[in-house]
Amino acid sequence: MPVSGKTKYLSMRMGRYSRLLIAILVALCAFPYVLLCQTQVAGADALFQREARQLGNYLAATLPPLSTASESAPLNAMLAAALPLNRDLVSIAWDSRERHLEASAPATPARYPAWFGRLVKLHRGDASFAFAGGATLTLSPSPTRPLNRLWDMLVAQAAVGALLIGLLISLLAGLFSSPIALLRRKRRVGRRLALRASAMEAQAEPAPQTPACGQFDALTGLPNRAALSARFEQALAQARERRLPLAVCLFDMDYFQHINERHGPECGDDILAQVAQRLRGHADGRHYAARLGADEFVVLLSGQADVAAIEGGVAQLLAELQLPYLCDAAPLTVSLSAGVAIYSGGDCSTETLLRHADHAVYQAKLTGRSRAHFFDASLDRDVRTHHNQRTEVRLALRCDQLCLYYQPKVNMRSGRVVGMEALLRWRNPRRGVLEPAQFLPLVEHTDLIIDIGEWVLRQALRQMQLWGRAGRHWVVSVNIAARHFQRPDFVARLKAILADYPGVAPSMLELEILESSALDDIEHVRRVMRACQALGIAFALDDFGTGYSSLSYLKRLPADILKIDQSFVRNMLVNQDDLHLVSAVINLANSFKLSVIAEGVESVAHGARLMQLGCDLAQGYGIARPMPADAVPRWVEEFIPAPAWQTGALSLV
Repeated sequence: MPVSGKTKYLSMRMGRYSRLLIAILVALCAFPYVLLCQTQVAGADALFQREARQLGNYLAATLPPLSTASESAPLNAMLAAALPLNRDLVSIAWDSRERHLEASAPATPARYPAWFGRLVKLHRGDASFAFAGGATLTLSPSPTRPLNRLWDMLVAQAAVGALLIGLLISLLAGLFSSPIALLRRKRRVGRRLALRASAMEAQAEPAPQTPACGQFDALTGLPNRAALSARFEQALAQARERRLPLAVCLFDMDYFQHINERHGPECGDDILAQVAQRLRGHADGRHYAARLGADEFVVLLSGQADVAAIEGGVAQLLAELQLPYLCDAAPLTVSLSAGVAIYSGGDCSTETLLRHADHAVYQAKLTGRSRAHFFDASLDRDVRTHHNQRTEVRLALRCDQLCLYYQPKVNMRSGRVVGMEALLRWRNPRRGVLEPAQFLPLVEHTDLIIDIGEWVLRQALRQMQLWGRAGRHWVVSVNIAARHFQRPDFVARLKAILADYPGVAPSMLELEILESSALDDIEHVRRVMRACQALGIAFALDDFGTGYSSLSYLKRLPADILKIDQSFVRNMLVNQDDLHLVSAVINLANSFKLSVIAEGVESVAHGARLMQLGCDLAQGYGIARPMPADAVPRWVEEFIPAPAWQTGALSLV
């Protein structure tokens, strides 16, 4: 066949094949959208029914007592407070024989065309709950929010799909036209040009495209890290062009691992989905929300007029995220920390802004959590310094640079040494011996504090075992960090450590926990304390009086000992307020039949005054400074109680 005939023949065949392939490609691309709509509609309906049921169960336990009141204000307030717990609701209504009350939310604007709302039907109706006496509670949902989310998802995926189809059509056109071009030029070009054409085709082959479904997080439905990267670059370019600030807000949930450990991973997933729902509700055409992974979320705030507007927006969003969540039909308070980095001009990359936001989150957690921190370039060096210092502390643990000092505790009335407190020290090669306050705050929010805590327990027990073999039996107290104590396997790990030192009776070990850390989850702390006390271990509340003490807390916590904070003891001889507080703690301990020990006894006069107030146990620099373990036996042998204490004791008889 002549070349011209072959060319015509191939052109006809290629045209048919290309039209057929394009039709197949379009059909294949359309099918996922239909499936996605069906899946999302079913998921949205199921999610609403589940959340409505949880909210209804919660209100079922809350509303009936309020409905008996003669006034409607308490019931109305509860309905209004419950409405934001489910952002899909437009109203909550209470109907009874006596009254009809209704709380309504402002209408959410639709971002989708009218035909889309008619095409995609959400099969959701009002959720009603019946109560005794004929009262009913009606939760009325709106389809606008889920349809907005579905429309945004379809638009984003359609854009990616259109790009994918365009690239594939271009590739097919190049592949189909190549044989024709080769036939036309066969006699002129030869083998060299044919090879060159093949090389050009190989270079023109596009890189594999990320499927549209891979742009979204499966659990929350939010865009994932890959989708964020492209949108971030676009938002940054627009901020440069329009000369408007761009805020990168990184949200990290506080103690999220505790939710999974105490309430189960299903509850954790529910909380993440609810956080995502609130972020979607806040995002609009200008803003963008995504999930980075685990419990981290990012919101890009674009088009803000100034930094003040950004601060207001972040505060509003953080307040909304701090509202109670529903977990197993019960409200659960979850706190989040936020780090904010602001682009206000100049040459700055998306990676740098995200790193700055991450540093700001770290600062928010260091300063107390449950708050927002704005990145300050002057603090960036401090963040890097803290990271390096944490690495140094980790190396110190591995290289045996940590050690324990022991501070004696005495009974001033009897003149007897009653125990020791194990105190951590770091023999730093450059800075000398460092006290805990100089390095532990750097690691108290990391799992390294747990490794250090277990090391301290083992060292203290090993030393007690050595002293016991020499006939010296002293109770030793060990401070336990909040993060360490709140681990779900704390008791099991403690039993394993005790088993490694059979020469030490558990009753010779005393654990000290900060009063403030005990109040984070008082029921969990109570259970752990009871389990440890069943082993024979005693508990002391350290720094008592510096936290949020109350009689109810003290009644619920099964402590054995109260330790009066040294800041009050040190100044009680010159400050009447501190003296009254010390006296109050002693009386409180006596009322609850608890032992009480005073820290910070720096002079004989301090001890005498404490004895007059009814506190005989003490420790402090006026008695003995912390010392290495090998110095303890000699100090005990040479210890002579102050005569003034004996005189004071006799005068009190």
